[in-house]
Amino acid sequence: MLRLSQMIPLLTTPEIHNLQAQLSSLLQSRVGNEIFINIPHELLLKITECLYLEDLLRVRLVCRSWNRAFTNSDLCLRMTKIHFPFAWEEYCKSFKSKSITKSGVDSKDWLRDSLINRIRREHGISSTRYRIKYDARYSNLQYCNNRIAIQTGGVFEVLNLLNQFRTVYAIPNRIEMKTWLLSDKWLMGILVSPTKLFAWELKDSGTGECHSIRLPTNTFRISAHLDLVGIVTSSFDVLIWTVGGGLRTLHTIKTSKDYIEEIIEAADIFFHHTNQDKYFLVYHTRVKPSAGAKFATRITVKTFVAWELVRSQHIVRYSSNLQLKHHSSLISNDGKIGIEIRGISGKITNEYFELLTYDMISMEFEVLTVSLDPSINHNLQISHYFIWQDQILYPILDNKNNLTDSLQVITISKSSIDVWNGLSKNFEDPISNHLRSSILSSETRANSGHTKMETQNRLYEKRVWADDNFVILFSGAELIVWGFRQGILTT
Repeated sequence: MLRLSQMIPLLTTPEIHNLQAQLSSLLQSRVGNEIFINIPHELLLKITECLYLEDLLRVRLVCRSWNRAFTNSDLCLRMTKIHFPFAWEEYCKSFKSKSITKSGVDSKDWLRDSLINRIRREHGISSTRYRIKYDARYSNLQYCNNRIAIQTGGVFEVLNLLNQFRTVYAIPNRIEMKTWLLSDKWLMGILVSPTKLFAWELKDSGTGECHSIRLPTNTFRISAHLDLVGIVTSSFDVLIWTVGGGLRTLHTIKTSKDYIEEIIEAADIFFHHTNQDKYFLVYHTRVKPSAGAKFATRITVKTFVAWELVRSQHIVRYSSNLQLKHHSSLISNDGKIGIEIRGISGKITNEYFELLTYDMISMEFEVLTVSLDPSINHNLQISHYFIWQDQILYPILDNKNNLTDSLQVITISKSSIDVWNGLSKNFEDPISNHLRSSILSSETRANSGHTKMETQNRLYEKRVWADDNFVILFSGAELIVWGFRQGILTT
């Protein structure tokens, strides 16, 4: 727990004088845990804001008086606002409409369960783990919101990981869709000549409704949330389609007249989860670098509310190497966009890994960095890694056993490195599917020595997907699935 001296800079002068008076009174009349439980409420809130989730859970387990202090309604709401901002916004909407229920996010049980689930997910303590045989290229397989979809033989097969229901969606004329997307509510894909976008409603029983719409030109990127689909065309027109409704132009991305010096590398539309009229356009533009840098990329975020541009923000990143990877994606369920700009230096060197994010709620950029061992940094350059929350997950092959697949997990905020082992001796036995995921502790926290990881020379073609509920490793002709929610069925 942080010392009181570390809390002082966070307070105003009147707050400090008030707290000094209250603490002095407490010390004269109270002892032990009674002092703690009567700490001024403002100070208790400041303490909790500076704790990691697992530390917050630990202090609640110290004794009954501490548990009471850290489970009062005001504190629970504050923690919900900090760690689960979209749930907090839903709570505020319910409060305004006077429709709060006992099972709302202000529930202490809800916060406790959410904290535990997030901690388990961060540390790889899964409730179930199993393998699924899949004979497919990773480019024809996607994961989203507890579902896996694979395109094969002119159809899509969708598996719900929560209940193991499988559904098949037939593609018109059995033509392979080069561009397709699995979203939270719809499975969609594009056929060309003419360019047409199809959307199938995701259901566990039956194939649901199918909608389609003609597009004016080829597509560059598509994204979706609920019934809203964001389309960036090859001419960089940004379109919004409400499934079952009409198509509307939101914006057109423009570069300078000298197209050689400004090239759009990536462009995506993101939707605010609790405000259906709020959209974010994020695009990467390669620009002419300033003196002292060889390459430069400008990241632009344009915010639209009710179809009107209300804000435009930019940040420029410089590099000595050509940036070959330009990618933006949601990396949390709370509106955080991860912005990846990575190059391949061809050298094994000590470097910082930089994670640039944009928060839809605060509407601000944030930069997180972690120092990596040369071998790990080299592995990230040549592997398909995935970022969720502030964790980097990438597949490795255990040098001791060629048949053992593992994930290396880097937690940026804690500068720690774990290896999640994918297999156990009894892994082929279906009875063992509910074993916890083993974690080989090789952490490099600030108060411990650095643990050097060997360079992985035998990286196979693998891919990782992850969210709060599942981590999925695609390796060859199979998937390894870690589940972090209670009550998940296995194959």
